[in-house]
Amino acid sequence: MTDTDGTEDLQGVVGKKVQNATPSAIGALFERNPLPMWIYDLDSLEFLAVNESAGRYRDIPGRPQGAAPVRSILLRMGTTGTTEASVDRTLSPRERILDCVVQLAEEGSWESVHLHQVAERLGIELADIQAYFGEKDQLIDAWFDRADRAALAVTRSTGFDTLPAANRLEAAILAWLDHLAPHRRVVREMIGAKAELGHIHIQIPAVMRISRTVQWFREVAGYRDTLPLRAVAESVHTGIYLLTFTHWMYDDSSGAERTRRLLGQLLRKTACIPPWDKPVTTD
Repeated sequence: MTDTDGTEDLQGVVGKKVQNATPSAIGALFERNPLPMWIYDLDSLEFLAVNESAGRYRDIPGRPQGAAPVRSILLRMGTTGTTEASVDRTLSPRERILDCVVQLAEEGSWESVHLHQVAERLGIELADIQAYFGEKDQLIDAWFDRADRAALAVTRSTGFDTLPAANRLEAAILAWLDHLAPHRRVVREMIGAKAELGHIHIQIPAVMRISRTVQWFREVAGYRDTLPLRAVAESVHTGIYLLTFTHWMYDDSSGAERTRRLLGQLLRKTACIPPWDKPVTTD
């Protein structure tokens, strides 16, 4: 960019220099800049780093103790030219970590994935991963959280609110499974890791996770039952979900057609159980 007098615009000069600078040079520019500067997480708005100039202000916290080095933060933000083509830079750091873990599991197995490998693949530090996930098992929960969101998204479908509750429940469960389908083997291995003997500290939260997912399915379906009938219906729906999920994990039919038929059959067989909502069928 040039001004009318032919001289190059200062912003253009600075931009070129920053673009070509090394991560350490950018970090030094940040730390020693006389202007207050800070880096924060777009998801949580938590301060990740604050330079010395900003630390002089009473209303701006100094650099948090144990915060990741500026170079690591810049790598995480995708500004240092890392060449990892598989990383989607439009995703948040948390989602990029999750995608990377699943990709590594696809390349090997869930058991073979180590968090230091994730850090190496993404060009970040272990502290960056720990800021989002306290342990590897939490990545499994995050993966199933994505499936939960896919189930919630079916409510946007045209005419969805006109369907009987049982059909809405069926759509939610199928959307949940379809979201996981591209990584079915990894999902099986994740469940195997959850079920490993002696890991009670993992298995108890896993039971709570099942309950939480079923509750979201029921919210999508729009059930309005109350105790004591609600307790009966929740137990039935939990059983339907677990039977369907277990069958799906080993279903090699096209489009998981056998699982879809099983789910429809289960819903029809339990139509006499509160809230007595028989699904509409095209059979």
